[in-house]
Amino acid sequence: MLTLSYLETVSKKKEWESPPSLCLGPFVSLLPISSKVGKAIDILGQGFTGSSAVSFNGTAASFIIKSDTYLTGIVPVGASTGFVTVNTPGGLLTSNKQFRIKP
Repeated sequence: MLTLSYLETVSKKKEWESPPSLCLGPFVSLLPISSKVGKAIDILGQGFTGSSAVSFNGTAASFIIKSDTYLTGIVPVGASTGFVTVNTPGGLLTSNKQFRIKP
């Protein structure tokens, strides 16, 4: 069995390789997954700092960024059942499930 010590590896200028990433990519989780117009919902994800827009199935919503991984959004008048999106500096994040509007 052939093994190389750390010093042997460094002396041969071999770089350590990182294991392949198992990350599934950014998405947005919603808590709760359904609510009425005018109610606040929690939106969990990543890279929210500096976000410029939140929408419920294409309808713009007001929102407050609480941290880089958490914001709250208000279900807007005119929203319909569908995906929630957050426009972040890193790109558009989409909810992993559809948000359902309650009557």
